[in-house]
Amino acid sequence: MSSQTRGAPLTEEFRLQKYKTLKLNYAMKASGEQANEPCVELRVPNTPPAYDPTDQYQTEEIECQSGRTEKFIQNGCSSMAIKLIAPIVAVNLEASDSNAQRNINTNFQKIYRQVQTYGAATVFLTSEYVKPTDNFIGKIKEALKNGSNVDKHRELTRLWDRFGYVWSQVLIIGGKLETSANHRKEGHATDSRVEGGFEGSLLTPVEPGANARIGLSISEQNGRASLTTFDDCQKMNNTCIIGGGANPDALRDTATWCKNIAKTPEHWIIVKRESIKPIYDLLDSTLRSEVLAVINSALDHKRIRGNSVVQLWNRKTQLFLQWSDKYLTNKTVHAFMTYTSPIFSGEPGTHTWELVPEASSQNPYIRYNDVLRIRQEQLPNYRISRYLHGSIDTPSPMRKSKYENGTRPKPGDEVSLRELDSRSVTETEEWVIERVEDSQNGNIEDLGQDRLYVRDRDLVRLRLAAAQTYYLASHDIKLDKMPYRKQTGDFLTKKFTKNGKRAREVLLFNTEKNECSEQEDVWEVRVFDRR
Repeated sequence: MSSQTRGAPLTEEFRLQKYKTLKLNYAMKASGEQANEPCVELRVPNTPPAYDPTDQYQTEEIECQSGRTEKFIQNGCSSMAIKLIAPIVAVNLEASDSNAQRNINTNFQKIYRQVQTYGAATVFLTSEYVKPTDNFIGKIKEALKNGSNVDKHRELTRLWDRFGYVWSQVLIIGGKLETSANHRKEGHATDSRVEGGFEGSLLTPVEPGANARIGLSISEQNGRASLTTFDDCQKMNNTCIIGGGANPDALRDTATWCKNIAKTPEHWIIVKRESIKPIYDLLDSTLRSEVLAVINSALDHKRIRGNSVVQLWNRKTQLFLQWSDKYLTNKTVHAFMTYTSPIFSGEPGTHTWELVPEASSQNPYIRYNDVLRIRQEQLPNYRISRYLHGSIDTPSPMRKSKYENGTRPKPGDEVSLRELDSRSVTETEEWVIERVEDSQNGNIEDLGQDRLYVRDRDLVRLRLAAAQTYYLASHDIKLDKMPYRKQTGDFLTKKFTKNGKRAREVLLFNTEKNECSEQEDVWEVRVFDRR
């Protein structure tokens, strides 16, 4: 341990002051921001938590995918901490109805942050030193008094926004040197760490070359400095220095900067968070179990179970996938018409579908990239199963039609409904459900966390399992002139005039040849009946 750290004034008065000024009793929201209200208080009033002198220099480069990631970094989270936070936040976001929590800075441009920290002291916020506030516990109990689990979870979500959702039991405080840029500087070490001292640092801070310029925005002010530098290619880097007599010299002399941090404890901030956990882990076992039961119920309500009955709403036509008991004019027996249309009263089961997972699937929920069969809803009086079928190399029925502006549509292949025994189903009746990247669809991916489960109202693509690039789609071709047979053996055909002007063609698009630029292949899954 270096001499400058041993001399740090970790007195009880100093520790209590830092506890208050740094708001160490506040958790973080799912957005990465500091909570609005404290969730814990000192177990013994005016007795601060334990501090250990620390001598720890660390540097790493972090790729910020979103404003959420940036907020967590600004609040002292390393890349390792973000990896621990991601699954905790992902569960909260997946169960939440709040778009405000799910979508953080959707127009955010990816940036790179090079973060150097020097930890001068470690703070322990374990149950030995802190406890949940009476206000926090009271609000949790009040939320759990709501009638339904949906209402309970809605109230809990509001509390997470007030009291936070991510709690750190161990905090490291000291100084930070942070450089951000919208480009990666080649040749920089990442995630380098020196324990027990800063000598021999593996990272050289971003600094101007021989022909570069450096602009000082804010010179040392309350222990902080902000600089703008331009490298040899005139690319801009923004640097913030906190602690250690913050000034541009810290860019060139990291060792001296670290020594100065230990000598200026009045400027210490939170530079690292460890022992990450969800905020409800602060509660006693009984109350925590009640909260977890509500969260799990919310997840079950949001996720789609296998064999659930759903409606499929097309993003392009803004109409629902349906079928008719009229036969297509090809020679295949029992090939029924499919289309998108408003929902009319009439034959039940024409606009509702079952998502049937593979028999080998052990998961109760539909997951992204699962292989599914899309089957007409099985009503009590139905004995025959009808499956959505894609016919590659069979042109779609309305292939010679034109849009209202006179242009011809992209060529596509036929989609129909086939009567099949489950043992006769092939890859032409199987569909891979794929996630659509959409800012309104909840972006937990910004923390490097893939969404696993399909949720009610998610946007998806449905790819025919028999091919890599053929997707279920619908476009603005009306079906009022579409020929059909009333019976499979009919010689003469009729026109689908009834409701035909309000119906739109469903077909397969080969996206390798024809990009769906207007979201013709995007579908919203709407749960109709949970089973």
